[in-house]
Amino acid sequence: MAAVDPKKSKLLLVGDSDQLPSVGAGNVLNELITCGKVPVTRLDLVYRQGAGSIIPKNAESINNGNSKLSYNQEFQFIRADEPDFCFDTVVAQYIFEINNNGIENCCILCPMKSRGQNCVNEYNKCIQATINPPAPNKPEITLKSTIFRIGDRVMQTKNSENVSNGETGFIVEIKKDEDDN
Repeated sequence: MAAVDPKKSKLLLVGDSDQLPSVGAGNVLNELITCGKVPVTRLDLVYRQGAGSIIPKNAESINNGNSKLSYNQEFQFIRADEPDFCFDTVVAQYIFEINNNGIENCCILCPMKSRGQNCVNEYNKCIQATINPPAPNKPEITLKSTIFRIGDRVMQTKNSENVSNGETGFIVEIKKDEDDN
């Protein structure tokens, strides 16, 4: 805070208090919100879902500790007691959804990137093999044991100058450097 002169500067923090807690040390945003010593403004309009969506209502119920939720085509609960059944069910549901709603309108959210059967890496391999398998005339490249192929849906995982973390797109071209094998 020494770099911020309170007479010449204002500090504005923007975030979502309902996000998952920090993985590493600290919970800065939540602690600032709950301390009662800084002004807080809460935005209460939801733009991600359409009017009449039950998702914001269910999110509010969950945040208030209420487990009585509403279900419809938009918000479903499928019980899966075994990891294999869970994995197969998620993959089948994802393929069903992309066939009905388009791949750009569907995603799988998982808590683990690389640990266990039901992690991001395992879902990505299975989905790629199912909906975008290799073909003789389809270029691909392997980077750090991950195969990237023309037509793959990808997500940026770090902010850069031109692309923000979380943005998605499709691989449309693969160019290899001369020193790539």
